[in-house]
Amino acid sequence: MQNRIFIIFAIIILSRTIYASESITSYIDTVRKNPSNWDARYELAKLYFDTNQYSAAQYNFEFATAQCDAPADINKYISDIRRLKKWDIEFGIGTIPDSSINFAPSNRHECTQTPSGPACSELEQDSSGFGLNINGAVNYYTNIYKNFGLRTTFGGAILNTSNDIPTDYSARFAIGPRYIFSYGDIFIQPSFGTRFYNNHLYNTTYGTRIGGTLQFPSRLFTNIALDIQRNHYHSEKINDILSGFDWTFYVHPKYYLNNHSFISFTAAISHNDTALSALGFDTGRLAIGYFYKIPYGFNFYINAMYSHNTYHTSGTFILDNTFHHATRRDNTYQIYTRIYNSYINLYNFIPAFSYTYAYQDSNIPTYDRHTHQAMLEIVRMF
Repeated sequence: MQNRIFIIFAIIILSRTIYASESITSYIDTVRKNPSNWDARYELAKLYFDTNQYSAAQYNFEFATAQCDAPADINKYISDIRRLKKWDIEFGIGTIPDSSINFAPSNRHECTQTPSGPACSELEQDSSGFGLNINGAVNYYTNIYKNFGLRTTFGGAILNTSNDIPTDYSARFAIGPRYIFSYGDIFIQPSFGTRFYNNHLYNTTYGTRIGGTLQFPSRLFTNIALDIQRNHYHSEKINDILSGFDWTFYVHPKYYLNNHSFISFTAAISHNDTALSALGFDTGRLAIGYFYKIPYGFNFYINAMYSHNTYHTSGTFILDNTFHHATRRDNTYQIYTRIYNSYINLYNFIPAFSYTYAYQDSNIPTYDRHTHQAMLEIVRMF
């Protein structure tokens, strides 16, 4: 008798799983062909929620908030997801031309400030070939009591190229308390990071990250964070030059215009202290982005960014074979675009094509540069 009951329950659970999977597939096809179909997106988000696929549910619920007559339970679903979601992933792979890593113009000089004075050398010509950049992070959430929990982050990056540039590895770990409320969450994470360059330990960082997300009003989602860290370099000579404190504060609001597009903004300021003050700098950055879902699975994103760097004290530079003393200031203008098709999808990993144009205008002509970078990437949708 007990075996029969067990078999019946197993059949019921299996049939529900098959039905949910088939329904999800059907709704995915519908919203790919017609991204403005709000009803299909809302039902898809609920199915993802019911099957514990919380990152996918959140992705679709956030788009659904832009509907003028959206039901009030959307915000409750999103709030519940913050409590129920155990983890999320950020991941990307990209092929990078080596010329975007070492793009110094030829027949010019670069000077590095050292405690004993400037050390100058001629810059190399543009390098050729391709590199592979892999980066990602996993956030794991643990509930402890009611709205309190832990946020644990593991992350890393690998940069490997086809020429003589050494392989660059980095890893980071952070853990700390997290508090969830109706319209967002806040957290604080002590952090540790390390970097290996040319198969040697290059530097170690210790710091703290304070941040959170706020949903207000319904279709506006704002990420805020303050990162503070101390850099220690394992070469005594480099440490005497570059060691110091860094901090960065940024605000990143994202506003859903409708159920297939959003606009985003970024404002950030950072301060970089170094033992040798001529290499320390302050940065301000502004950016605006636009995302649009095109029928039949196409997705398009474009971002325009401006940043300004001011170095703390004057340095020594060679211009026209003559030493000059000046405080370096850089203005950078950048356009980034990405397009991909969600029909080409394996476990939410999607190939994407991106193009970046950047122009750096410096008061030290040695650092003026234009760069064009086309990349084939593999990105995770959610």
